[in-house]
Amino acid sequence: MIVFVMTFGLANFESVFGLYVTNRFQFTPQAISVILTAGAVIGVGMQALLVARVIKMFGEQRVIQASLLFTSFAFAVLLMVRSFWTIFLVTSCIFFAMSLLRPALNTRISKMAGNEQGAAAGMNNAYISLGNILGPSMAGLLFDVNLSLPFLAGCFILLVTFLLTLRLK
Repeated sequence: MIVFVMTFGLANFESVFGLYVTNRFQFTPQAISVILTAGAVIGVGMQALLVARVIKMFGEQRVIQASLLFTSFAFAVLLMVRSFWTIFLVTSCIFFAMSLLRPALNTRISKMAGNEQGAAAGMNNAYISLGNILGPSMAGLLFDVNLSLPFLAGCFILLVTFLLTLRLK
């Protein structure tokens, strides 16, 4: 479920981000590409430099929970910021949190799967595909209703998932 929510949330964000900042702030395609490219580079850099240490220090469960909560919060903050640089910063934070979430989640799934790693990997890929289909679809529908709704929905879904992880062992 968390794999689906993670993919759903990121695909939701990525699919309407350009439309959102174009409609709300009249950003150019170049500005949007700078923000998304820098965010992706930051995410990759953080995965290479920090993820293993952070997971070792705090454990997969805490990293998963913190990433979900932080990303939920960042989606809400994105709706309040106004300038290029604050949007750049918040977007980079979203990519950073997702770059922590993915490996922590994959490690957790691998450990939980035991001898069933093949089945777990298959289910993991199925939920990623489902999130990549439903995230942009829902985001597009919500965006047509209101520019902010995809981010509010993503915020809510990530927050509910965070709350569910508090109950799971």
